[in-house]
Amino acid sequence: MGRTYIIKFALYSSLVLTVLFCLLLTISFSMVQNNYVYPRLLLGLAMLAYFSIGAALLRAGFVKSTGYMILAAYLLIALSTAWFWGMNAPVAVLLLTFVILLSSVMFGPRYILPTAALISSCLIFIQIAVIQKLSTPQTESLSNTSTFADVAVYSIILGVFAIVSWLSSTQLYKSIEATEQAKDALKKEKEGVEATLKLEKAKLRLAQDEERLRLYEFAELGQYTTMVLHDLANQVTTLSLSINDKSGEEKVPRHITQTMDRIEELIQTSNRR
Repeated sequence: MGRTYIIKFALYSSLVLTVLFCLLLTISFSMVQNNYVYPRLLLGLAMLAYFSIGAALLRAGFVKSTGYMILAAYLLIALSTAWFWGMNAPVAVLLLTFVILLSSVMFGPRYILPTAALISSCLIFIQIAVIQKLSTPQTESLSNTSTFADVAVYSIILGVFAIVSWLSSTQLYKSIEATEQAKDALKKEKEGVEATLKLEKAKLRLAQDEERLRLYEFAELGQYTTMVLHDLANQVTTLSLSINDKSGEEKVPRHITQTMDRIEELIQTSNRR
């Protein structure tokens, strides 16, 4: 999202500068009758159409392609400046530096070295062309006294430098701040999960203790019940023997026999448990 915003700014600011450039050239050509600016005016109109195509691509969602178009345009302008006015021209140096900075801001640090290598290759080609007399830079302008036009050009270039750097630094700061906030939120969430886990462990330990206590109570109750049944069985057996002694050969009442069998069954069941 940050790089998209930077590409949008670079495109629309380039459109504005191109429109201003075309207006100034139009005034110079039509009102002042400076016919020599006519080729420059055509070049400005071509750049205006070029950036307009970039704006259409940007609206269509081709953000990266638009960035490549912007980078190619400024590279062409910088190399043209070096071709016509020499590599020692301050504007050419500033524009080439701006191209390297723009490639880093729009596409990331990994584009810095390839862009620098491409610029170096182009400069070597320009120098060979100068040696072979294929290019004759107009170096006379370098010895001229600076004017307010030079100040305006340098101010615009440096201003664009400053704005692009500020946008890049702002986006970087926001990214770092968002990362720190996410880190803090993750830390708090981790602490909350650890606290919840400790609480659940304590609840589980308490439930296990309660379960062991209930089992212990059930065991004690079973033992006590067995003892009671044993005592009751002994008492019933004694009572039965006493009745047999007194009744002689009379049979033991049926309900007493059933009670004794039931008690014996309960004792066996209790022992098995």
